Amino acid sequence: MAEARAIQMRSFLFIALVSIAACAADSDIDNSDQLDAPTGKADAASKPSGFYTNSAPHAGDLVTLTLNADHSFVAEKQVECIAAPCNPIEETGTYLFTHGTSKGVTKTYIRLYDNDGNAISRYQWQLARTDLRLKLDGTASWATLQHTDTPDQGSDNGCSADSDCSGILPQFCRTCDDGTTSCAHWSCVTNACAIATCN
Repeated sequence: MAEARAIQMRSFLFIALVSIAACAADSDIDNSDQLDAPTGKADAASKPSGFYTNSAPHAGDLVTLTLNADHSFVAEKQVECIAAPCNPIEETGTYLFTHGTSKGVTKTYIRLYDNDGNAISRYQWQLARTDLRLKLDGTASWATLQHTDTPDQGSDNGCSADSDCSGILPQFCRTCDDGTTSCAHWSCVTNACAIATCN
C-alpha cells in the first residue's frame, strides 16, 4: 500500500513539473502586441507582401503564403505525413501586422485570422532582402520563404474614403490612450485601404 502511494506521489510530482515547465514556456509568448500604424502604398514596401514559397518545409511549416494588399491571405501548411498523399492544408482569411516589446526587444508579427475573423496563428517575421523569415509562436525554429512574384498581384486596395474599403475584419480590439476601446475597422490612408484600431 505504501509503495502504491509512493508511485502515485511520484506520478503527481512528475505531472506537476511538466505543467510548470509548460506554463513557463507559454509565459515567453507576449500577447500584448499592438497593431502597426496604417500605412499607404508608398510606405508598404518595408513589410512582407505578395507570394512566398518554402522550398524545404517541415511538418507544421507554411509551404506557401500569399499576402494581398487588401489584407487577405492564402496559406498552405505542411502536414505530418502518415499515409501518402499528404497535400498541404490550405487556410484563407485576413492578416494584421503587429509589434510588441519583450525584455527591451521590439518584435514584428503577422497575425493570421480565419474567414470568420477568429485568430489562427501569430508569426514573428523578419525580412532578409527578398526572403521572409517566420517563427510560429511557441516554437524555436525559423522557416525561410522566398519571394517569387511582385507584391500586390491580383488585389487592389485603392480608395478615396473609408467607405470604399471592405472585407473580413479580424477580431482584434485594443484599449486606446484615451481609455476607450477600439476594434479593427477599415480606414483609407493615403489612397490605400488599411485595417486600423485606435486613431
